[in-house]
Amino acid sequence: MFTPSNLLFGSAIHAGLAVYHRALQQGEVLNLAPLHKAFRETWLSTETTRPISYSGGKDKADLWAQAETLLATYLEQPPPLDILAVEAKFTVPLQNSAGEYLNKPLEAVLDLVCQPDTGIEVREFKTSARRFGEKELDYALQATCYAHVVQQRCDEIPELKYVVLVKTKTPAIQEIVVARGEYDFGRLGDIVQSLDRAIEHGVFYPNENPLNCSSCNFRLECLEWQGNCSVELKQLSYA
Repeated sequence: MFTPSNLLFGSAIHAGLAVYHRALQQGEVLNLAPLHKAFRETWLSTETTRPISYSGGKDKADLWAQAETLLATYLEQPPPLDILAVEAKFTVPLQNSAGEYLNKPLEAVLDLVCQPDTGIEVREFKTSARRFGEKELDYALQATCYAHVVQQRCDEIPELKYVVLVKTKTPAIQEIVVARGEYDFGRLGDIVQSLDRAIEHGVFYPNENPLNCSSCNFRLECLEWQGNCSVELKQLSYA
């Protein structure tokens, strides 16, 4: 098993941002050094446990330099205010569209939760080689999960903001606001319920896409997949 360098890069960037946001929450002011230190420590911790698979012609030195530039670019932005939680894990119940509670709850880790005068705001941080399309996040289940968590815990639907650290030659910070509502929460429950039933019956299938396949640890198993031969679909009941 290996760790794709892009995946590790994102995790290490998150570690640096978390150091910065926790300092802001405590009223402290940080320079770049503690953020980059957190990035390096996260990288080295993973590097000692499993090999790193590099792609795109970039090696470790290239990625570390890129991380420092990206983090510096983020520190130039106006800092988030009234921070409530940083990298906080929550567990809340799920309901389907019929209002029925599912047996399994939802667990989610929210990157950043703030409460400015306009209400609760959830920020999700991403690193990307390109800018996101404005419609790209309209149906992202991740955003639905985060909104559902806040709605369950605070009885309020938050503003959801994706903050994308764009890894272009000239680094940029892109912000995209998305909206979710009660209908989305019921649909989320329906999707989770259907997936849970499929797993119980051993129904699996490749989820292939050009973005993730080249760096996926399970690429070989996916290519060897020959269908759910042992499953009699006619016996499945979703009643």
